[in-house]
Amino acid sequence: MSGSANIFELSLESALLSLESITVIGLRCAVVAKGGQRSLNEMQLMASEKLSATMQLQSAILSGKFGSEPVSMGRQIVAMYRRKVQRNLSRLSGKI
Repeated sequence: MSGSANIFELSLESALLSLESITVIGLRCAVVAKGGQRSLNEMQLMASEKLSATMQLQSAILSGKFGSEPVSMGRQIVAMYRRKVQRNLSRLSGKI
């Protein structure tokens, strides 16, 4: 696949990640706005997920898991985050 096609795919995947992320943010805001123990649990989960994702990304980059080609690295990183966001989207979608 050509370099320009890879950059286009990275751009598309990044845009999808943005849309999925904003949806999760909205769902989480709804959960937090309701208050109560579920709200506290969601905030704690969110914080621990952020820390875990950061540590996983740092480890993967430092170990060379994503290789060294910038666009390929970007696509793999976006894919990693999309999987995490999609799990949250599935989990939160039926619970508002």
